[in-house]
Amino acid sequence: MWVSLGPEITSRLDEYISGAISREQFEDWFYPAVLDLDLHDWPNDANLVWATKLRLAEFSNGHMSEDDLRSALREIMKEYEGATRTGWKA
Repeated sequence: MWVSLGPEITSRLDEYISGAISREQFEDWFYPAVLDLDLHDWPNDANLVWATKLRLAEFSNGHMSEDDLRSALREIMKEYEGATRTGWKA
């Protein structure tokens, strides 16, 4: 059985957003960490992972600046943390 990776993802996102680690360092951790993650039992984690992947792809394709990326990821974290606190599941 898998445990929720959401808290570690949000911790790493916070490190990136605050400038403690680079985007490249975050991506180097993130993609391997979620590669084989079974998200069926963790719908809030699934939303966090897919939303993060989408924003990283948008940045990589030149559709947003790095400041916009940080802002979008901050909003994703807030949504995840709110859903987790209320017990809401997607």
